Amino acid sequence: MSQPNLITQSELKALLHYSPETGVFTWNNPPGLKMKPGSVAGCLNAYGKWQIKIRGIIYPASKLIGLYVNGEWPAPRAGVKPRRRHRDSAAISAELADVRSTLVPDATFPTLNQGQRYVALAQQRKADDLESELACQIAREAAHREFKAEVEVARLSYQRGLARIENSRKQSRKDAREFAKATVELAQLP
Repeated sequence: MSQPNLITQSELKALLHYSPETGVFTWNNPPGLKMKPGSVAGCLNAYGKWQIKIRGIIYPASKLIGLYVNGEWPAPRAGVKPRRRHRDSAAISAELADVRSTLVPDATFPTLNQGQRYVALAQQRKADDLESELACQIAREAAHREFKAEVEVARLSYQRGLARIENSRKQSRKDAREFAKATVELAQLP
């Protein structure tokens, strides 16, 4: 399913290296002066999808992965027409401003290109997600320990209450026996 204007697998492998572990394309032989070998290829588009520009054509990274791994372009899904996305430019600008505001400042990573900053940001967000998940788990465990301690205190209090009731019954029986004994003694007096 090769098309004449699309890149071939051999050309793609000459230009880019794909790492299945990280899911990132890096340049082997970058076409531009700004890019260096080993730097992350591509950038995010307005819809949050990774794209790579090769010889003036913008390719979705997901399609390039299919070409790189399988040797042919992925077939379009049957019965699915390409959608045209009409989005409000103000909404796109707001989303881009939000993304830019969360980016790692250039001063932190002065030698990283835009793609590497996005990868660093994604790794940072993943670490933050794991950290917050761990914090939630620790909080759940602490709450559970606290609940178990409260249950134990309630159980001990209940047992103490039962013991007091039992002691009070024993004392009542003892008092009743002593009263009966004293009554019998009084009755036997002349």
